[in-house]
Amino acid sequence: MTPVFMPPLEVLQRNAEHFEGAARGEFVVQVCDRCGACHLPAARACGSCRSRSLSWRAIRPVGTVRAWCRFHRPYIPAFRLAPPYVVVLVDMDDGLAVYSTLAGAGRTGAVPRVGSRVQATFDAIGADLSIPTFRITGDSP
Repeated sequence: MTPVFMPPLEVLQRNAEHFEGAARGEFVVQVCDRCGACHLPAARACGSCRSRSLSWRAIRPVGTVRAWCRFHRPYIPAFRLAPPYVVVLVDMDDGLAVYSTLAGAGRTGAVPRVGSRVQATFDAIGADLSIPTFRITGDSP
């Protein structure tokens, strides 16, 4: 079973567009209107060009595993289900790196590979809240 993560209220409010997109099945992030750099969590200014002109857009929900780790203890209190669970660092195809869990890998002992292709799916963790979780796709090494 995939661990359930409940983001703190301030994160939910600051990134409302991301979570609203997730509820629709879209991976929505902040994008700089000047240089196109993607940001998540939300930023006040672009980390690449410092522009304050940012908007929210859906990006492709696919990427490549850069790193991963299997956790055997609940290091983050917001993880409500028992370990083990796998956390992956994913380089999204649209230029953003994100951390999330890898669905189905915790208790089965499945081992992701660096370079594995993944796709985000969106798990409902409440009546009005969904979060991205990654699954390995068939075109992985």
